[in-house]
Amino acid sequence: MIYLTIFFISYVCVLIGLNIRKKTLGKMIVLIGLLIPCILAGVRNISVGTDTSGYVFNIYNIAISEQNIIEYFKTVNDWYLIKDYLYLICTYFIAHLDMINAFQILLFVYQCLITFPLYFAIKNFNRNSASIAGTTLVINLFFYNMSLNMVRQMVAISFFLLSFSYFVNEKKNWKLSSIVCFLIAVGFHDTVVFALPIYYVYKLYSNNKINGKSKSMITFIGAISMSFLVLFYRNVVTFISNIGLYTKGYIYLQRFGQGININYLGTFINVLLIVLIAKNKKLFKSNYKFGFFISVINLVLSILGFFITYANRLSYYLLFLLLTMYIPFMFSNKKRDLPRMIIIILVFFIYWIWVYLVHNSGETFPYQIFL
Repeated sequence: MIYLTIFFISYVCVLIGLNIRKKTLGKMIVLIGLLIPCILAGVRNISVGTDTSGYVFNIYNIAISEQNIIEYFKTVNDWYLIKDYLYLICTYFIAHLDMINAFQILLFVYQCLITFPLYFAIKNFNRNSASIAGTTLVINLFFYNMSLNMVRQMVAISFFLLSFSYFVNEKKNWKLSSIVCFLIAVGFHDTVVFALPIYYVYKLYSNNKINGKSKSMITFIGAISMSFLVLFYRNVVTFISNIGLYTKGYIYLQRFGQGININYLGTFINVLLIVLIAKNKKLFKSNYKFGFFISVINLVLSILGFFITYANRLSYYLLFLLLTMYIPFMFSNKKRDLPRMIIIILVFFIYWIWVYLVHNSGETFPYQIFL
């Protein structure tokens, strides 16, 4: 199967590249490992990925037909209510390249904008080659097929994670790097603004002046607040829309807020993350309570997705943060950790089989080349 083959090749390339002593050669092998999934995304048929034949292709066609970029912005907003200008600008300029198969180049570029920031975020959060390569494999199993569908938000998620990784590490020029990456994320999907409080929450939990009981109370209050949101989500979304904070909220409520759709396997993944963080708190040290808080909020927010499916879009920011920041600690070069590593990969493999292969979420099967 082409997807699993690409995931495995990418994993092996990243693992080998990070372990080669010759840094230049190692970087080239890692680059190949990251580019292969991007190429696969770039040469895909328009039928692969629900949104590929939707807004991605349609906005591309609007860009071709409009010579005036301002009129292009207006037309896209009229049709799709999209004002994510970095996405629109990127589409516009690639569409106007005098090149054959410019649409395939567009798909390739967007996948690169997803894959590379995500990889560097994983690298910023991690310690060794096993954890970086292992996390890359897990995230490919979890998100790659999703990224062929939710193009705009996946770019936003990747740059948000890169922004947050700079924020946590506080290395040279970390403030500027973090801000720039976050602004890029906003330029591709405005929902990322709802992830802003995470920066403040992290600072709160990393503050040694606040004792453990106070941090536990913050977790409890956060969970109660999110539970309140689940119970009164219609009122909250309507209020946010009415005051102009997120005017599209009411539209999403009407479009995606009908009925109940329980994601059992996704809920299991969220519960598993809580258990993994709770059982391995010694690994995370000072970051343990922050991770536990985020995992609890992520679970409650994903439950909201039972009632309004678009809420899952918001929970992805937290979920991917947990995957890139905490899952890597489960991977190491030690043989004693091998059973745990195998179980984690197996869980996400089953998730991939059930969600993408069996239920064809995002419509990425069958894979077809554009020719």
